[in-house]
Amino acid sequence: MDDLHDYYSAACRVVTRAREQLLNGLSATGPEVGVLDKGNSDFQTSLDVDIEQDIRDYLTHRFPDHSIVGEELANVVGESELTWYVDPIDGTHNLMMGRPEIAISVALYQGDCPLVAIIDLPMRNQTFSAYAHDQISPPRRVRDQHKRRVLVGIPGEFAEPADRSRLSRLLAEMKAPLGLRCTGALAYDLATMLSGELDARVSFSAKSVDVAAGAALLQFAGCIVTNLDGTPFQPWSGNIAASWTPELHKWLLTILNEETHS
Repeated sequence: MDDLHDYYSAACRVVTRAREQLLNGLSATGPEVGVLDKGNSDFQTSLDVDIEQDIRDYLTHRFPDHSIVGEELANVVGESELTWYVDPIDGTHNLMMGRPEIAISVALYQGDCPLVAIIDLPMRNQTFSAYAHDQISPPRRVRDQHKRRVLVGIPGEFAEPADRSRLSRLLAEMKAPLGLRCTGALAYDLATMLSGELDARVSFSAKSVDVAAGAALLQFAGCIVTNLDGTPFQPWSGNIAASWTPELHKWLLTILNEETHS
């Protein structure tokens, strides 16, 4: 348990520092930061690189035998079974456009077992964090099931024809009280599930750094988190389905996999 506290403390430190770097950087330049187009509608800013480098420097110094998987820089392969997943800015395109839907995401796993997770929403001054066998901070907020629509978060981009088919099937099945929401930031959406703003989130092409922290936080809070085919979630699976109720989760998986099973 002492190790968990150490890991959690380190994660809190790097995320707090990353938030300061991000807000200071935006204060100095606004959204006009240096931008590199990585292709496939994926962008990188100088803030992304600088923040991730600082996080890596601290983690490799503090835990030299840990591996690190990041969004912007080459992976660090350590000797232990512990791996950090780091996304310095989830929602880089939103950042470039001056939109607030961005997140800083850090998680530690042992294999496919989550140990520590933090997501910070710097534009909302809001942080969600937890480690295994502990309570989410802040606690999950439950919305009144009888006074609102059921909201499902969806991806903003669909690179594969099969993904567009999935969305088409979901749209065809939509009826009150179901609504869809798209922010273009997966880690951000997974965090807002904890604040009661979404009932579910699906992604058809998710990077491990985009989902590791959010999936861990949701699992700690009792959410149903699987791969799109219903198998147990793993950060490297490349997709995710997360829902607060078994009924909604089953319905989503049925719709999204309909073509696969026909």
